[in-house]
Amino acid sequence: MSEIRRPTGGDTASRFTLFESKLRVPSRRGNFVRRAVLFDRLRAARRASVLIVEAPTGYGKTTALAWWFQSGRRKLGWYSIDERERDPVVFLAYLGAVLSRVGADVRRLSRLVGGPKTPIPGALAELVQALESLGEPAVIVLDNVHLLANPVCIDVVEALLEHVPEGSQLVLVTESAQGLPTERLTSEGRLVTLGVAELKMSDSEADALLRSAAVALSPERVHSLNVLCDGWAAGLYLAALVARRSGGRLDEVLLGSDRLLSDYFHAQLLDKLPEGQRDFLFEISALGRICARLCDATLGRTDSAAMLRSLAEANRFITVLPGRHRWFELHPLFRDVLSAELVRRDPDRKRAILARAADWYEAEGDVESAMGCAIAAGDLDRAATLCGAALLKLDWAGRSTTIEHWCSAIDDPVLLARHPQVAMLGSAMYALSGQPDVAERWARAAFRSDPAETMSDGSRASAWVAKLRALLCLEGGSAMREDALLAVETLAEGSPFIASARNLLGFAYLLAGDDDQASVWFQDGAPTSPALGEGVSASLALAALALLAAARDDLDECDALARRSVEIVEQSRLEDSVTSAFVYTVAGRTAFARERRQAARDDAASADRLVAGLTYALPWLAVLTRVELAGLHLALANPARARDLVDEAEEVLVHRPKLGVLGERVAELRHGLAPRPAGEGLASALTPAELRLLPLLASYLSFREIAERLGVSRNTVKTQAIAIYRKLNVSSRSEAVEHARETGLLKDIAPLP
Repeated sequence: MSEIRRPTGGDTASRFTLFESKLRVPSRRGNFVRRAVLFDRLRAARRASVLIVEAPTGYGKTTALAWWFQSGRRKLGWYSIDERERDPVVFLAYLGAVLSRVGADVRRLSRLVGGPKTPIPGALAELVQALESLGEPAVIVLDNVHLLANPVCIDVVEALLEHVPEGSQLVLVTESAQGLPTERLTSEGRLVTLGVAELKMSDSEADALLRSAAVALSPERVHSLNVLCDGWAAGLYLAALVARRSGGRLDEVLLGSDRLLSDYFHAQLLDKLPEGQRDFLFEISALGRICARLCDATLGRTDSAAMLRSLAEANRFITVLPGRHRWFELHPLFRDVLSAELVRRDPDRKRAILARAADWYEAEGDVESAMGCAIAAGDLDRAATLCGAALLKLDWAGRSTTIEHWCSAIDDPVLLARHPQVAMLGSAMYALSGQPDVAERWARAAFRSDPAETMSDGSRASAWVAKLRALLCLEGGSAMREDALLAVETLAEGSPFIASARNLLGFAYLLAGDDDQASVWFQDGAPTSPALGEGVSASLALAALALLAAARDDLDECDALARRSVEIVEQSRLEDSVTSAFVYTVAGRTAFARERRQAARDDAASADRLVAGLTYALPWLAVLTRVELAGLHLALANPARARDLVDEAEEVLVHRPKLGVLGERVAELRHGLAPRPAGEGLASALTPAELRLLPLLASYLSFREIAERLGVSRNTVKTQAIAIYRKLNVSSRSEAVEHARETGLLKDIAPLP
């Protein structure tokens, strides 16, 4: 270090004033929230000689520390550094004043810094000696250390770090610990660091902060807001002010565009940055996770690595994500504010960045991220193409939430007709998830597509259409057989859908009562490896073959096939797939035939858990499964459950009546079942769907409004209502409600919230 000369001109020029406010512990604000978890961490850190609290502005660093240390028993010295602390002599004088307040002997230091010129090495030596002279443990807090721009001042801080007396603690509060010897201090066991992860507010703390600002939200909304703010105390408080100003309305779009937040970020950060860094932050806000290569490719730059590293090291609301590769992430609320301003400045710029990001991700093989960029950019044609290419793999991986998000973004009949691949795959997936109305709507869009278009497996679209028609069985069993046969004959060689098309043909022959032909096609479909994503098809084929073996009284073959079908369900992780209801039903019937009663009951319970998801979206499987499961429950002496299943099968037949021998089997079961005993209760006569509808029939809601609330079609509500009228032996909605009230049925059913 070199000697710093003070301005000449006598005592007047060499004097400077120490402001008392900078040496006073900040007072607690009225909306202070007690941070129990953070205080526990501070308590655990009290034995460390150095504590660094590092986080961007607004995380409550100063407020929490002021409360915590004031409540302790050790002497406390506080120094709030500001941007004027560029002169090392002034800095040393303030440090001397802090040490004096905790009982250190600073007389020699005061004489050195009070003269016309101050020898920095000598003053620093006196400062260290004063620190070591502390008679009893003390805590010395230096707040806003990141504002120390002069390297000499940073050298002074480093010297203090090396000479903290035993039992005392030096606390550095900063937005960035860059330049401090943190690694060495940590390795020596002398340093504890609290960062953003420790300073984030919990949901309960966020709720307390919001309530202190006179904003009360539900626990779910508090959680959502806290996730958006990433536990950032200042963001939560500003969000509360936005909510109060907007009459309680609070959502992500409102927050991102609100002037309060924008002004805060500008005043605390953006206006202090060089223009180049500021513009870079605005542009990367269009993206989610970011890395240097992505930024270079989308923004047309070559310096993104250095820019990201600089911003992260300075703690500019950007963090390095864990992992070997250097990926970064903006604070979510900061990103929303930046993104809203980017759109205000140049709406087309954000779309252009996202389009190039989609290009980059697709080239990298990350279709999921490319899809997210395409949706965010509003390029739905590209999103539909990407979705069609990835949907099958996502489905095999069980990514139903992602699939639902993607499909909701492209749910437009005109768009779907231009993209038959995603329309047909989506329709099949909606059918398998028990959403018949959506499945049929997507299918109708696919049917309007160009039949000559080439699909991803090399087949023409017409072959896929035939298979989808067979799956949905829209026109009955005979049409299902014709469609499945056409699909088998026209799907391209090597198509992954050939096995499932053969199985559909097998089920179509079952509906026709032709067991021999059904067996031939199931044997062709059964050997498919579940590793190819055909676990559903293979397990269904083996279960169907087991059923046919049972019909021939070949119980050994039936048992082996049923066991293998269950193994495939488990290997393919299809335990929660609705199609596995059929597999468990056949396994249960087989177990009962082999006198394994407990296994039969367990399989029946597994089937019962899943069968409600089999709707008229897959009518052939929904009715077949219920017929066989009703037979199993009759064998297990559960006639009430068997009657429920027959009721449900009849309801499916209302929507899809042409199901061949299945209609006859349902009628036979109905005829063979004794009337429902009077003591059994009316509630047991209604299906779960009907029990869900009944309380709403007693409301003021129309069938259309009920349908919207339940997420089904108006036609479905009407069909279920008619079934209720029949079972209650009434002819109108009002009579059904009156009868349900008289019999106490409505009292037994909890109303929907």
